[in-house]
Amino acid sequence: MESPSPSEPSQAPRRITVSPTTRFIEFPWGSKVGWPLREIGVTEIGYDYFDQSFLCGTPSSPIHLLFFVHSGAVEVDFGRGFTAIPATSWALCPAGTPHWIRVRKGGAEALWVHLQDLPRWRFIRAHGPEILPIKNARILKNSMLEAVREASGTEYGAYQMAHSHVNILRLQLIREIDHACRREADPMVSRFSELWSRVNARLGENWTVERLAAEIHLSPSSLYLHAARHHGVKPMQMVTRLRIERAKDLLLHGDDTLESISSSVGYQTPYALSAAFLRETGLRPGQYRKTHRETDKA
Repeated sequence: MESPSPSEPSQAPRRITVSPTTRFIEFPWGSKVGWPLREIGVTEIGYDYFDQSFLCGTPSSPIHLLFFVHSGAVEVDFGRGFTAIPATSWALCPAGTPHWIRVRKGGAEALWVHLQDLPRWRFIRAHGPEILPIKNARILKNSMLEAVREASGTEYGAYQMAHSHVNILRLQLIREIDHACRREADPMVSRFSELWSRVNARLGENWTVERLAAEIHLSPSSLYLHAARHHGVKPMQMVTRLRIERAKDLLLHGDDTLESISSSVGYQTPYALSAAFLRETGLRPGQYRKTHRETDKA
């Protein structure tokens, strides 16, 4: 099958899988173990096994694409023509720039990440597109695949194992980005990660801006500034996101009543949860449960 030229304006931003046997492993976002990735702005992440030709891209994207090649003949076009991405190298494709990924016939494997253009990643735009060596390809691949495997497992400790692998994947992604852009690690990244982990473990408690600030040893005003810089939102908006993500998980993977779910994620009434859920997802909790369970069955 002939793939259209990336110079053609009709080529819409999309993923094209030419071969029906190409395998695409995407992280199971329905599982709460995905939070460490969402916290740093990852919207999608997957591992592809290509066995025939493939082309995808966009003339301008609102998100950053990180494309890590583990094996095979893969090329990237940053708007100046295609260039090979050597095995164990990766393409840094900043938001707002053209980028096209092409795989010719033959086997290839790649891990790809869609990253929100959050304030904390704005330096990626300034750095610009580049092909770079992967700092630790083995950790990236293994942590991703093991996280997916354990997230869907039923063995004892599967959740804890999946969560550990996701945290390793998250940390390695940050290392790859910081190393590529030659930046010193920001100590606030780990402090915020620890804060949200604590909140996530105690969602039913009464969290306020003052309490969040005390947990991270900042003043409320400093907390607002750092939350805006790292996440692009207010502190309590992050708490709401955590609560809604947990509510999603409970709605999809259990039969608890809305009253029970509301209490466990920190809302005093089912109505309060329903209103927040609608604002965040565009659906009421009952609609979300019905729609997504029907999708899973299909």
